[in-house]
Amino acid sequence: MVKAQEVSLQKILEGSYQFQVPLYQRPYQWSKGQWDVLWTDILRLAQERHGEGAVGANHFIGSLVLAPAPGVVAGGLTKFMVVDGQQRLTTLTLVLAAIRDHILASGEEGALRRASRLEHTFLVNQYEEGPEYYKLLPTQQDRDDYTTILDQARVARGNSRIVEAYQHFASLLDLAEGDEETPSVKEIEDAVSHGLSLVSISTEHDDNVYRIFESLNNTGLKLTQGDLVRNHLFMRLPTRSQELYDRHWRSLQRALENEHIETMLWIDLVRRDPVARFKDTYARQRLRLETMRTEDEVAEEVKRLAHLGALYRLAWHPEEESHAGVRRQLTRLLDWGATVTDPPVLQLLIMRDQGRATSEEIAQAMLLIESYLVRRILAGRASQGINRQLATLSNELYEDTTGEPADVLVRNYLTRQVRQFVSDQGLRNAAGTSAFYYSGRAKQRKQVLLWLEELFNSQERIDPDDLTIEHVMPQTLSAEWEQSLAEHHDEVAERHTALVHTLGNLTLTGYNAPQSNRPFAEKQAYLRGTSLKMSQEIADESVWTFDSIEARTDRLIDLAVQYWPGPLEGIEPAPDKEHWVNLRFILSEMPTGTWTTYGDLAAAIGVSAQSVGNYLAHKPASNPHRVLKTNGAVSDQFAWVGDNQSVDPRDLLQDEGITFDSRGRADAKTRLRADALVELMPGAE
Repeated sequence: MVKAQEVSLQKILEGSYQFQVPLYQRPYQWSKGQWDVLWTDILRLAQERHGEGAVGANHFIGSLVLAPAPGVVAGGLTKFMVVDGQQRLTTLTLVLAAIRDHILASGEEGALRRASRLEHTFLVNQYEEGPEYYKLLPTQQDRDDYTTILDQARVARGNSRIVEAYQHFASLLDLAEGDEETPSVKEIEDAVSHGLSLVSISTEHDDNVYRIFESLNNTGLKLTQGDLVRNHLFMRLPTRSQELYDRHWRSLQRALENEHIETMLWIDLVRRDPVARFKDTYARQRLRLETMRTEDEVAEEVKRLAHLGALYRLAWHPEEESHAGVRRQLTRLLDWGATVTDPPVLQLLIMRDQGRATSEEIAQAMLLIESYLVRRILAGRASQGINRQLATLSNELYEDTTGEPADVLVRNYLTRQVRQFVSDQGLRNAAGTSAFYYSGRAKQRKQVLLWLEELFNSQERIDPDDLTIEHVMPQTLSAEWEQSLAEHHDEVAERHTALVHTLGNLTLTGYNAPQSNRPFAEKQAYLRGTSLKMSQEIADESVWTFDSIEARTDRLIDLAVQYWPGPLEGIEPAPDKEHWVNLRFILSEMPTGTWTTYGDLAAAIGVSAQSVGNYLAHKPASNPHRVLKTNGAVSDQFAWVGDNQSVDPRDLLQDEGITFDSRGRADAKTRLRADALVELMPGAE
């Protein structure tokens, strides 16, 4: 049965009681914002209580949910677990501790007696010893700072929230002492102890306290998935919680940040079930934990998770890995900047820990995972599906009973994902037309170029923070560039649109702004002066043309193919429909009153302009009339597919708000170029 009553702080704290904040609760987290709101309420209440005719005024500050502590001996100190309300209860006792110490420091007559009465009523159980001496016992993380404050007036030091709160209220009391308009310290003490009221909600021994805690969390506490799993574990350890927290869970919290603990708990599910969703981490973990019937089983789970955390720490701190090859691959995957690789990486580390894989095998397996990601971005593949693919890989490794080497298992799995793991030939075919500048995330594009620079056997240390991606041939052609290109090529505008964002036209530089769209002869000086060998190679060219771009793309892809292993040979990839899915999606998302070109569409999705034209001539798609030639005119070959429509595309575009000049060319201001189209793709960031 749950009982609730509204009581003052004195009614809660006076008597032989102890209120324990369970280990499963978060540490103290209130900060200056909450402290100042509480202080304002206290001062206002103090003024009301001591104003004319308002002695009995009170102020409600929330609820306090208590449950009988397990293992309490009859006749001993009455102990409660604080299921909810620890933040406000801890703060109020810190306010009282600051008042006690302010009274002692005042040196006034009767100060010692008054401070002692306050302390014994609200802060300590004067006839108890050890931990039972304190009326409130915070979580282990906060306990030392809290008890220091209660034991040694005004000597607490440090930067914990507990110490900061105490020092903040001590300073506010000092300020109040010298302000005639502020209530006296005695009036403030009275307001806190007698005027503040809480609804005290008490449960019985038979009540399911943790279910109550879950319900409270759903209505406002907003604990993380990791917090909830930890809470569930320690609620089921009535006699061993302190031991297991000190010996195991504390080491987990030291090894990983809270967000990484949460991710680790999700990965622990994913390797068993690759469709487990992150938001369901707690619910799924709880179902698994509830199959554990004894406290010993739960204790073993705490130990297992702590050990798992020590392994997962290597993914975030590769410098602690002893094997050079594994350390290198962990560092590179960390530099990639996406937790999508964490499930298979953690499973590989587990396999090595279990003796199922060697360090050499998992280093090669991690290189294959890196290759899977790099080849996709070089080929212009969208990122959809990578999470599920790599989650399933971790599950396959977890369930494997063949005994095959870890790297063999990884390569076999990735090869079966024939549309995902790009082959050597597929990479060469795609890279020449793929708009690498818009492929994947900006951080990952830059990382690929940094890794390619390493393949030039560059020995010089490079600070990546100083570098940006530079277009050698500028995104907007100046008259000088157009004239130079026209000497070597026809259809300059179309070819520029198709190639300007491809790999061969991109490099890294620390001088992006000064280079801008300068002529190539002027850019050469910057490129030649850099320490980057990939840029020095460009500077050796006499001119920079479309042929130069295509030739450099081929050279860079040759390096990539040599370093990053591909899928096993002999497996024919399934037809890749991903480009056309992206094309249809872009056309469906284009805003009314805009148009684009075949070349822009081709650059955005990573194919040739001719391929786009052929596709739209034979396949139905939304808004094909919004795709025009580079000069803004409707293509002579345009035809509606499937509907036998006789509507003139230009009439339809005019109805949508696009204007045309006397030569039938659409207004260039309403054109969407490749970079804008990329933003319309599914999953674009």
